[in-house]
Amino acid sequence: MRNPKAQKRFGFGRRALVLGVGKATLLTALAARLYYLQVGESEKYQDMAEGNRVRLYPVLPRRGKIIDRSGQVLATGNVQYRVLFTPERSADDIRVIEKVAELLQWDEGLFMQMQKKALDRSVSPPILLGNAISWEQVAKLEVHAQKLAGVVIDAPEVRYYPYAKHMAHIIGYVGRPSKDEMEDGPLFRHPDFRIGKNGLEGKFDDELQGKAGVRQIEVNARGAFVRELSVDRGTPGADITVTIDADLQRFVIDRLAGQGGLDVEGASAVVMDIQTGDVLSMASVPSYDSNQFVRGIKPDYWKMLMDSSDSPMTNKSIAAQYPPGSTFKPITALAGLELGLITEKTRRYCPGFFKYGGRKFHCWHRPGHGHVDVYGALQHSCNVFFYSMAAELGIDNLAAMARKFGLGTKCGIEMPGEKPGLVPDKAWKRAMLDKPWYNGETLNSSIGQGYLLVTPLQLALMTARLAGGRQVMPRIILPSQASASEMVMLDSGQKVFLPGEEREFSSIEVNPRNLAIVQEGMNRVVNMAGGTMYTNRLEMSDFQMAGKTGTVQVLSNRTFKHTPWKKSERYHALFVGYAPVVNPRYAISVVVEHGGYGALIAGPIGRDIMQEVYDKLGG
Repeated sequence: MRNPKAQKRFGFGRRALVLGVGKATLLTALAARLYYLQVGESEKYQDMAEGNRVRLYPVLPRRGKIIDRSGQVLATGNVQYRVLFTPERSADDIRVIEKVAELLQWDEGLFMQMQKKALDRSVSPPILLGNAISWEQVAKLEVHAQKLAGVVIDAPEVRYYPYAKHMAHIIGYVGRPSKDEMEDGPLFRHPDFRIGKNGLEGKFDDELQGKAGVRQIEVNARGAFVRELSVDRGTPGADITVTIDADLQRFVIDRLAGQGGLDVEGASAVVMDIQTGDVLSMASVPSYDSNQFVRGIKPDYWKMLMDSSDSPMTNKSIAAQYPPGSTFKPITALAGLELGLITEKTRRYCPGFFKYGGRKFHCWHRPGHGHVDVYGALQHSCNVFFYSMAAELGIDNLAAMARKFGLGTKCGIEMPGEKPGLVPDKAWKRAMLDKPWYNGETLNSSIGQGYLLVTPLQLALMTARLAGGRQVMPRIILPSQASASEMVMLDSGQKVFLPGEEREFSSIEVNPRNLAIVQEGMNRVVNMAGGTMYTNRLEMSDFQMAGKTGTVQVLSNRTFKHTPWKKSERYHALFVGYAPVVNPRYAISVVVEHGGYGALIAGPIGRDIMQEVYDKLGG
C-alpha cells in the first residue's frame, strides 16, 4: 500500500506538470500569434494603420490643349475650386453636410439633395458638394476644417472653349462618362472627370487625357484634414495643333449665319489649302455652345438643340449629304473630254430642252442657250450640253471620273462622323435597289441630280483637285514635325500667315490639256461677262477666282418662283471655287440649305470668304 504522503506529492506533481505544459502551450501559441501579427502580418496592419492616417485622392491630369495654326488656344482648362466629401462615419455625415451648407449658404433643396447623396452608399465617393466656389468660400471652409471630417477642397482644371460657338463642331466637347463608361475604372467615377464626347475631343481623347496622379492627405482620428503629405500631378495630356485658322473660322461662321431659307440658317462652308491639304475653315451653322456641356447641360438648352429642325449638333461639313447640282458639271465635262466624246471645239445646240426616250429634259434657262461649246456650257451652266453628252457617256464612266476627284468615299479627315456621300453606278443600283440602271438617270446625274450625294468637304476636295491636278488629301491635324503657319510682316505693314510646306501628292490620271479646258470654263463662270458668278466676282487682278455655282432642286416639277417659303421645298444654293486662277492656292465650297439660287446666295458668300482669306493669309 502506497504511502499517502507520497501519493499526494505524486498527484500534485502531475497536476503541476499538466498545468505547466498547458501554460507553455498557451505562451507558445501567444508568442506564435504575436510573431504572426507583428512579423508575418506586419505589412497588412501597417497598411491599415497608414490607411487610417493617410487618405489617397486621385489628381486629374491637365487635359491637353487644342491650338489653331497660329497659336491661338481653342480648348484649354481654367482652375476652379470645388468641395469634395468622402463619408467617414454615418453618425457624423449629416453634421458635416449641415456645416458645409451653412458655410456655403445652401438653400433647403440643395441641402436635402446633398444629404441624400451622402447617405446613399451606392454613390461612389468622393461626392461633389460645391462647384466653382469663390476664394472667400474656400477660406471659410479652411477655417472650420477641424469640424469637416472627410471634406477636401480641390482645384482641378475645368475645360473651357474660347471659341465655343465658332469651333463647336470641330473641337466637340467633354462631358461626364456614361454609366457603362464608369465601369472602366475608379477614375471614371471621379465627380470631376470628363471624357471627350464629340469632334476632336472625342477622336483624340486618349492623347488629350494624360495620366492621373495621386494626392496623399494626413487626417486625424476623426478623419479631419491635418496636412498634405505629397502630390503627384500625373502626366499632362498632349497638346494638339489643328490646321484651322480661328479668326477665319469665326468670319465664315458669322457670314453663314442666318442665310438658309427665310427663318432658318442651315449652311456650311469649307476652305482648303490646295497645296498642303490643310483645312483652314470648316464651318457649320447653326452651331451650339460647347461650354454648356462641360458641367452638365441644362435640360432646356438640350431640348432646344433637339427640337431644332436645322440639326445644330450635326457637323454639316462632313456629315450632311446633298446633291451637288451644277457644281458637278466640271466632272461631267472632264469625263466627256477624256473619252473623246467632245473637244474644246465641240458645239451643241440648246433650245431649252433635250429630248431623250420620249421625255423632255429641261435646261434651267427655258429660252435656251443656242449653240455652246464646253467653255460656254460651264460659263452659262447649260444643262442641255451635258444631257446630250451624258447620253453617250454612260453612268459607269461618269462615276469613275467622279471617284478620281474624291467623291463617293470618305475623305479620311481626322474627325468622327464623316459620311461617304454616294456616286451611283449600275452595280450600285442593282445591289441596293435590285433594279436596272436607266439611261435617263445618267442625264440627271450629269448635272448633279438623281442619286448623287456629296458632303461640303468632298466638294472642297473635288475643287482642290480640279484646280491643282493632284490627288490632294485633306487634313485637320498638323503633325508634330510640321510647323504651323508663320506670321510675317509685308512691306505694306500687313501681317499675314504663310501657309505650311507643300505636301507631296501624285498627279491625277487625266490629260492635263483636258483639265486646263475645264479650269478655263470655271474661270469664265466668274470672270467673263455672262458667267453665272460674274456680277459677284473678286475684282482683284492678283487674286481672281474661278468657280461653279449650283442650284439643287429639292422638289421635282416645281419652279422656284412658285415654291412657297417652306424649308422643305426651297432649293439648295451651292458654290465651289478656287483662287487665284493662276497657281491656285485655296479652294472653297459653300452650301446653303434651302437658300435659293447658288449664284445669288452661295456665290456671294464664297466671294466674301475668299476676300477674307486673301486679307488674312495673302495670295
